[in-house]
Parts: sequence; structure tokens; C-alpha cells
Amino acid sequence: MTTRIFFNDTDVSEKYKKLKESSNSKDVLILKEINKAIDKLAKDPFLGIQIPKRQIPKDYTRIFKPDNLWKYDLDRSWRLIYWISSDDEGRITILIDWMNHKQYDKLFGYSTS
Repeated sequence: MTTRIFFNDTDVSEKYKKLKESSNSKDVLILKEINKAIDKLAKDPFLGIQIPKRQIPKDYTRIFKPDNLWKYDLDRSWRLIYWISSDDEGRITILIDWMNHKQYDKLFGYSTS
């Protein structure tokens, strides 16, 4: 069963669009990694690592109230954050954000710097 992939909101969609339009080599590499992850997650959204509920950032729970949160490790120390849901048509993977390892550590409370 194929999982449908969506962006969480227009901000994430616009962030992705900017990557697609960028010629910056770093952006091109991140876009390539995100696209590979999307292809893999469409086949199996459980490939990532589930984030414990106690570690879900309060900003995320206020905005969209996920009952699960996952991270997929991209190359070059980047992380793709998503949650999994379903509807009458099947499973859905909702992409929330991608960030470098330092940003991820700070957001999820592993680092204060």
C-alpha cells in the first residue's frame, strides 16, 4: 500500500518550493535527500525513528496536535520530521519540517546552545 505524502502547511510547502528553485549547492543536496526520503516514506512511513511523546516540542502540539512524531535521518546530518495519519483512502505521511542536526538537538531538548 502506497502512503500519500503531504506538507503540513503552506509554510513547509513554500520552504520546499524555495529549495526546488535554488541553485545553491547545499540546497540542491538537501532537496535531493528530501526527495529520496519522500520516495522511501511513500512505501513505508515507519522507516524513521518514532520520537517519544514526552519529547514532542510544545510548539508542535499547539499547532497541529500530532499523536505521533517521527524523524528520518537524511545525509549530511539533516533530519526530516513528520507524522503519520490515515483517512478513508489510507495512510498519510505529513512532512512537518527538515533541519540540520544542531537545530534538531535544540528543538528537541538535547542541547541548549
